[in-house]
Amino acid sequence: MRALQLCFRQARRLWPDRFGSWLGDRFGPFRDGILVALFLVCWWHQVAASLGKSLAVDLAFFWALALGGVLGLSSRSRSYWLHLGLMAWSLALVVLLPGVVGGLEWLSLERIATADGIPAALLVVTILLAIPTGWAVRLAVIGAAADRLRAFLAGLGLGILAAAHISLGWIGVSGTLALASVLSGVVCVWQWMRRSREKGTPVLDWSLARRLAPLGALATVVAGFVFVSQVRMLAQLIPAAEWFLLTAVAGLCWGILIGCRVGESGFLRVVLPSCLLLLPALFPGIIDVLLSVKLFGGRPEVLLLVQSGVVLLSVIPLGAALPMLLGGTATVPAEASQESVVTRSLPLAAVPFLFVGGLVAGRCLLLPWWGVVPTMLVGAWCLMLEALPSFVRSRRSWIVRSLPLVLLLVVSCFVHRYQPVRSARILFSSRVMTAATRGWPRRLLESVDDGRLVEQKETFESTLSVWRHRGAQLHFRVDGVPSAVRSTDTGISPDHVPAVLEAVLPLVFHDRPARVQVLGLGGGVALETCLGFPVKTVDCVEPDRGLRQLVSPGEDLRLQWHHLPAALAVSSRSGQYDVIISTGVSPIPWRSESTRSVEFYVRVAEQLASGGIFCQGLVAEDVGIEVVATQFRSLSRAFSTSVLVRVGSGRFLALGTNAASLCNRPGLVGRLQGPHVRAALARIGWDWATVLQLGVSDGDWAQGWGQVNSVRDGRLASRMPVLALRGATGASGWQRVLGRFTRPLIGWIRVEDDRVVEVRDRLADLKTGQRLLARVADGFRHYRRRVRQQLSKNPRHILRSVAGEGLDRVLHPDDQRRRRYFRILEEVVLDPAPSAATIERVTGFLAPYDPLLSEFVHREVAELWSRRGQTGRWSELRHRLHAIHFSSHHDTGVAEIQQAVDALLSVSAGVNEVTWEWDHLNALLDVLQQRWSRRMRTSRDFTDASNAIELVGRITERMQALVELDAALGRKWAYRREVIDRSLVDPLCDHRARLLSTRRGSGVLTN
Repeated sequence: MRALQLCFRQARRLWPDRFGSWLGDRFGPFRDGILVALFLVCWWHQVAASLGKSLAVDLAFFWALALGGVLGLSSRSRSYWLHLGLMAWSLALVVLLPGVVGGLEWLSLERIATADGIPAALLVVTILLAIPTGWAVRLAVIGAAADRLRAFLAGLGLGILAAAHISLGWIGVSGTLALASVLSGVVCVWQWMRRSREKGTPVLDWSLARRLAPLGALATVVAGFVFVSQVRMLAQLIPAAEWFLLTAVAGLCWGILIGCRVGESGFLRVVLPSCLLLLPALFPGIIDVLLSVKLFGGRPEVLLLVQSGVVLLSVIPLGAALPMLLGGTATVPAEASQESVVTRSLPLAAVPFLFVGGLVAGRCLLLPWWGVVPTMLVGAWCLMLEALPSFVRSRRSWIVRSLPLVLLLVVSCFVHRYQPVRSARILFSSRVMTAATRGWPRRLLESVDDGRLVEQKETFESTLSVWRHRGAQLHFRVDGVPSAVRSTDTGISPDHVPAVLEAVLPLVFHDRPARVQVLGLGGGVALETCLGFPVKTVDCVEPDRGLRQLVSPGEDLRLQWHHLPAALAVSSRSGQYDVIISTGVSPIPWRSESTRSVEFYVRVAEQLASGGIFCQGLVAEDVGIEVVATQFRSLSRAFSTSVLVRVGSGRFLALGTNAASLCNRPGLVGRLQGPHVRAALARIGWDWATVLQLGVSDGDWAQGWGQVNSVRDGRLASRMPVLALRGATGASGWQRVLGRFTRPLIGWIRVEDDRVVEVRDRLADLKTGQRLLARVADGFRHYRRRVRQQLSKNPRHILRSVAGEGLDRVLHPDDQRRRRYFRILEEVVLDPAPSAATIERVTGFLAPYDPLLSEFVHREVAELWSRRGQTGRWSELRHRLHAIHFSSHHDTGVAEIQQAVDALLSVSAGVNEVTWEWDHLNALLDVLQQRWSRRMRTSRDFTDASNAIELVGRITERMQALVELDAALGRKWAYRREVIDRSLVDPLCDHRARLLSTRRGSGVLTN
């Protein structure tokens, strides 16, 4: 031991002065702040990524930080022991985290879901974070000098920003912890060598030096819910990714630093409440700035820098107000406190709990009940009233004393400019970005499509908004980011294809599913699809109660609700589920990080019964290949068999199982033909054979892309904003990467011998039906002739066992049904005014879905209803709309739209149907614009351009009349008309003028 001390003493003499100054007192607080920030960010990331994002988990974090703050303020320890403790806790967390989270396996899902998961989350987070947070706070207050605290806060804010923007994205959580541990170890050794100098170092005792007056306690609570309101407002401008949350915390730290530096400045103290309201007052201008940077900023890093600046500038004023609340009249010096004053006051160590109380009150009560703007407004005025009395009594002129109050009154008059609806439309829409890139005026960007706001709701978790598109589709947005789509009437508009297939594929692959778990409600489509299958129980896990109220999926005796995050739900005792479905969500917000780690997939695999299947929707519309590859590789680590299924543009399904096979299971073709499966697929206009054509890839394609995502890695979450700003991968890019690894689903399965011919014929019918739909403009005669020719020239037969006679060769049931359809159709068509009962005979052939008939039956029935005059207009309209919205995206026909408009305009809208008619007229305008845009790119056929222009005039005239019936519809109507003129009418007029000029010129030359 003596020899070791001699070595340390010699090393101390040889240590360069500049390193000694860095390790010693000069930069010590700043250094400690950076190291503490790196440790806290890495710990928070691991715990939050393990438990998920919800009110319960956030409340647990708030509690653990507040408890750690109190422990740190009241503890006694040397600084080198604190550094050693931080290092040791980082190493212990590798074992402690999976052990504590794994301990939840002793609890059932019902027990964990008690009180929305708050007790379980509180237990886990308190065990993991309370003690190290106390050590971190102890480092901040180990000296009595106020300069030490300011330097510590400066380092803390810088360290948080460095971790969020640099280290987590480059070296991950493990690398950042290793770097912080090495630096902390060096500091620990240095301070232990010079430990004699630390003897007698004074400690800033926050609990005894001052006491918090009641007014200061109230102001601290107010600051808590003001901070919640600020974060909610900023989330409407910037996706709430990990870096966004950390940047807000860094801004709060730097604001406290500024407040400590300025001191108890009376003027600044009364001006800061006005600064808090600048965010809602300048909200439209911030939207325009962010849009301009997106368009002209160039590199994604530039936009990220601007977004970080917006967050910091918004949060810093609140941070600067906090130390001023703890000074002046807000606190009472202990030596000057009489017994009555001390009785009414609180220890200053209660500040963390008061601030956390404000955070919880804002999340749970004020935001859902009052809204964001009223909460912010009340908070700002409370802070002003707390600081105003002492400022008014100061020796300043009455003009100076009244200036802060006038300023707050003026700014309060502009807080109504906070418009999350506008930010959702402009900043998170690809069509808006396309229009802005083409130089469209900013005033038109909110009206580029047919979307109309239906409802907006503030919940515990986020700002939810519902938009109506295509007449009967609801688009859900969470903090402005698109999250889900559902159809309110699948007879008119199709359901969301990926959402339906999220449930259909795993339920069909499994031979007999009984217990199903749905992680995330989304738009409710996957849940409703599950309830359409003959399953025994369905457990739906959704942390946001407000989303459940907004979606209103209905009640079912088989359905059980659990309001807690998905990551916390799968940590419970194994549920022995046959199928677990994780609905697809945007990968950019932080809430999605907990459902894409290896640890999450391992816990999901433990929840499955033997032969169980897990299915997760992957959304890659705004990100590139790397994100999908990383998620799929992480899933493949937890399951022995996994495949990737492409179900749409930028949409995939990742399926995994620990059974020997996933897709190739006996009886799959038979299960696809079940009535409940065909009914679910009919909601998206699919036949059961369409599923067999889906592209399926195994895990070989992902080997050269991405890495495995773990809670100890974190690089994907840190890099997600940059990947999103770079843009999504196009169809050609996906084809280049997945092409040689992708085969149709039918190539992955073994079809039973007795079903080979049936599958072959059905796939042939499917291709024939697609070719017939491509020529739907040729009229009914073409499809009738082709189908009849197939029935007469290539009839299909099956062998049927007849009692006492052996096998009998009979016509295939599908062909029998088709012949019966044409026989009934011939009878009905000859009737000039068919009755409703007669038409229903033809309508009966809509189900089950037939690839050769179903889409044409809608058109035939619409034509039959049109013969009944005004009495059949509503029924005719529904079938016309179905024909339009279920058609191919490559369709350029206009005749169907004109027929639908004729039917819609002939129906007189009542008071309750005004918005319904408006939505469908607006949707038809949007479809007309898209079809003509597609035709102008691919064809030179403008023969019916004049009819299209006339049709637009009729629609706009009717919509103008509807505006007079409901003034709320006319809010952006003038801009919508201008959009239609610029995108549809003007191009058609230009093309028609050029066509006429060409014809005139050719005629002159001929003469």
